[in-house]
Amino acid sequence: MNEKDHKRDLKQAWKEQERQRLLASVPIPLAELHNLFEYLDRKDAPACDDTLRETLTFLRSRGLEEPATVAWLNEHGGFCDCEVLANVENTFGPFL
Repeated sequence: MNEKDHKRDLKQAWKEQERQRLLASVPIPLAELHNLFEYLDRKDAPACDDTLRETLTFLRSRGLEEPATVAWLNEHGGFCDCEVLANVENTFGPFL
């Protein structure tokens, strides 16, 4: 294997390791994270009121851990419902 191929393989391995690290950090099941994105992006969703009101409604309706999930969403730029879609879904959505 030449050096170029070796570097490519190392880069791919690093990307996969980073992907796994990110996915492992999610405090709720990945399917529920996907469902949260779908819930927030529904046609009849109210306009964002600069809170996590809809996110909290979703978490409560599913019996999911609120404090850890809210802290995790904040860590990834989700400080309100629209930011959960704009920031968190942009980062994690492609992995789901």
